[in-house]
Amino acid sequence: MTEYESQNGMVTDEAIKKYLQDNEYQLTKDPQEALYILRDGSLISGNYEYGSRTEDHRMIEGLISEGKELYTGDPEKFWGALHAKTGLIRVVPETQEALIGVNQSLSQTQRELIKRLDYQVDEYVKMPRIKPKQRKTVLDMYELGEVLARTEQQEGDYKGTYVAFDKENGTYFGLDNRDGKLKEPVEYHSYEEAKRAIDSGENLKASLELTQEVKDRNALTAKANQLLNATLNNHESFERTVNRMGVLRAHGNKFNQNGNQLLLADHQFGTVYAPAASIERIIR
Repeated sequence: MTEYESQNGMVTDEAIKKYLQDNEYQLTKDPQEALYILRDGSLISGNYEYGSRTEDHRMIEGLISEGKELYTGDPEKFWGALHAKTGLIRVVPETQEALIGVNQSLSQTQRELIKRLDYQVDEYVKMPRIKPKQRKTVLDMYELGEVLARTEQQEGDYKGTYVAFDKENGTYFGLDNRDGKLKEPVEYHSYEEAKRAIDSGENLKASLELTQEVKDRNALTAKANQLLNATLNNHESFERTVNRMGVLRAHGNKFNQNGNQLLLADHQFGTVYAPAASIERIIR
């Protein structure tokens, strides 16, 4: 593994640019002098002098660990890995060709540039299947941003589910990226809540409001149960509260009628249903 590859073997645009800087290679604004197109649309120069380029496509060999394959009789392995790990488009300005891996996913910027240049796209080499692995159970916010940035550059990268912890706010973020499509991470109160949501196999739901609703409902139910239990102390207490409880009893078993959110309270006389607003009026 080279210093430019992440732990899962992938190479970001930023790492590619660092490689260029470290090896004194240049970017260019002129597509007719470019050897590669990055996911963000940056162009790697072939260092043209007097109309001829002084570099060839092998300039990139040290970027990935498969670089040695260029000299050991298996260059196809190198080129396939290069496209899979970097998302680079290999271009030949002299023949107006854009060389990519089979089924390589291009960024929107790359697609627009190739279309504008009117280059012939050729899927010339098979790519190995790279399986990115989540580095640890909980990411920090910088690492979560890295996942989002990578997915934005090339859909399909960093597939999986992630939980990140925001130290500043003390909250967790869950990201469901199983389909490789960019989406917003969802905020949760705890790691367990975030992990449970993304492990359920369902789409993540914004749970802050939902969690608060559940807490409020549970608190209201507990108060309602306390009031109901108090009626069992003696006959007098039951008679004092029976009129107040009339609104509850009147609802009977009309649970969730007309789509209203109803609150449930259990006691030995049976199950009582009523709108939350009704219970609030009673227990205040």
